[in-house]
Amino acid sequence: MYGYVPAGDSEAGHGFWDKASYAAEFAEAQVRQGFVRKVFGILAVQLLITVLASSVFIVSDGAKSFVQSNPWTVLAAMLLVLGLSVMLSCFEGPRKTFPWNYVLLLAFTGAEAFLVGTITAAYETQVVVAAAGITVLVTAGLTAFACQTKYDFTAMGGVLLAALLTLVGASLVMAFFPATKVGTIVISSAGALVFSAYLVFDIQLIMGGRALEIGPDDYVLAALCVYIDVINLFLYILNLINAISGNRG
Repeated sequence: MYGYVPAGDSEAGHGFWDKASYAAEFAEAQVRQGFVRKVFGILAVQLLITVLASSVFIVSDGAKSFVQSNPWTVLAAMLLVLGLSVMLSCFEGPRKTFPWNYVLLLAFTGAEAFLVGTITAAYETQVVVAAAGITVLVTAGLTAFACQTKYDFTAMGGVLLAALLTLVGASLVMAFFPATKVGTIVISSAGALVFSAYLVFDIQLIMGGRALEIGPDDYVLAALCVYIDVINLFLYILNLINAISGNRG
């Protein structure tokens, strides 16, 4: 590892350090570390914006009244989130061109934060706080697990996609029936598990050294993926806690 060649290997430098290989691996490791720091720095800003937006909707009756009086803003935010997520995920130009990649990501984050704020406004404050706290703990634990485990989640992309599609299908079917506590708990638990697995998957893509990894110039895509994982994890945990506590969201 790191360019060290076992002694006695005449084809690889007679047991001495392969300086060129070591330098290349060291440089690659430095680039990956810088990439990881950038991604988590961007993610921290995204989550801060989301927390601030949610706080405004929780404490401000004016913000709630504005959305109730202007329901089109929710639809506009949903369309913006959908359009920007497709653009940033599927097209390299927008997500790799500075500074437009940051502008588009900021617009996506603002729209998503607005939607999260409108959702959290419908729940009791203590339920939102509890869900946020649990999400922080789960995210920290899964991040540590993703970095330490020898199991390669990046090879499970197909399985995770199948699980996600099953979750979406089940949610659509349940939308046609009256909501029940048991049904809400089952779907919310399944959703939390699916996005927990996706979080580990995306963290390993970012950290590198697995079957698949995200390139260092795709920091916007990496931040977008982890942000979506965390937000969905939070929303499913929020719904789960609310259902267990017997409140109406």
